Amino acid sequence: MNPSVLAFPGATRTPTAHSNLVLSEVGLVFPVGGRIEAFDAAGSPRGVMSFSLYPGQSVFLIDVLRQLGVAGLEGGQIRVTKTEGIGLLWGLLATLTDDGGVAVSVGTNP
Repeated sequence: MNPSVLAFPGATRTPTAHSNLVLSEVGLVFPVGGRIEAFDAAGSPRGVMSFSLYPGQSVFLIDVLRQLGVAGLEGGQIRVTKTEGIGLLWGLLATLTDDGGVAVSVGTNP
């Protein structure tokens, strides 16, 4: 499996919660590049940024919605699209709340 798109439901940025995104190139041989997009619950785009990963590299984006310029969002989606390279892309979205709760979503191919 070598998906070109990974979708992560449940993206949140509120005063009491935020989502972190971890992306990795797990093939260990080829680089990969692409874009990270945020969508609200209705499917409207809210923010976008580019990324690139070398073979075996991981990136940890703390409060990914803030990094995408999204001021607030509940129940949104993060979509990661591979736009260059043939490396293997993997990721997860972890949403943390002030009360110590954690919800984890593994990227799925929509």
